[in-house]
Amino acid sequence: LENIKNMTLHLFYKEWLKTRWAAFFVSLVGLAIVVYIFLDVDNNVRMKGSFNYLMSVFYGMPQANYYNALIKYVPLLIGVCIGLSQYVPEVLDKRIKLTLHLPLRNTMALYTMLCYGFLLLILSYGVVFGTFFYLNNSYFPFEESWAVLTSMMPWLLGGIAAYFMIAMIAMEPNLFYQFIYALVAYYLVKQFYIGVEHADTRHIIPALAIMAFVPCTALLYTSYRFMKGER
Repeated sequence: LENIKNMTLHLFYKEWLKTRWAAFFVSLVGLAIVVYIFLDVDNNVRMKGSFNYLMSVFYGMPQANYYNALIKYVPLLIGVCIGLSQYVPEVLDKRIKLTLHLPLRNTMALYTMLCYGFLLLILSYGVVFGTFFYLNNSYFPFEESWAVLTSMMPWLLGGIAAYFMIAMIAMEPNLFYQFIYALVAYYLVKQFYIGVEHADTRHIIPALAIMAFVPCTALLYTSYRFMKGER
C-alpha cells in the first residue's frame, strides 16, 4: 500500500509538471474576465443606481445579462487546455508507455491521471468561479447568485465533458476512430451550450451530468485498445 501511495504521488507530480502552466494561464484568463465583468457591473451601478440596475437584471425587457457573453466558454477553455496539456504530450512523445510500465495496474495508472486532471479542473473552477460568486454576492442578493449558478451549471459540466473526451480521443490508437470520437465530442459538448441560456436548466442538470461523465467510463475501452497496440 505504501508503494502504491508513493507511485500515485509521483504520478500526480509528473502530471503537475505538464499541466501547471496551462492551468495557471486559463485560470488567469478566467480571473481577468471575471474582473472585467464586475468592473462593468460596478460602472452600471454607479451610472444607473443599484436599485435601477438590479431591476434591469431581474425584470428588464430584455434582462441585463451581465455575465453570459464573456464567461460562458471559460469552463470549456479550462477543460480543453488542461486536457491537451496533459494528454497530447503523453501520446505524441510516447510517454504514456513509460507510465503504463509502472508497477501499477494499467487501469489504475490511467485513472490516476484522469483523477488528477479532474481535480485540477475543479481547482481551476474553484479559483475562477469562487471569485465570480464572491464578487457577485457583493452586488446582488444570494438568491440571484444561486440562480446564476444554476444557469451556469451546463457550462461547467460542458468543460468536464470536454476534458474527458480529450482523454478518450488521445488514448485511441486508430486515427479514423479518433476522428469519429472528435465528431461525437463536438456534438456532445454542443448540448451544454446551445439553447440553455434562457431555459430553466434545473430539470436537465442530472441528464447533463450523466452525459458529462460518460466519456470517463468510455476511456476504459480506448485505453484497452491502446494498451493492446491496435491500429
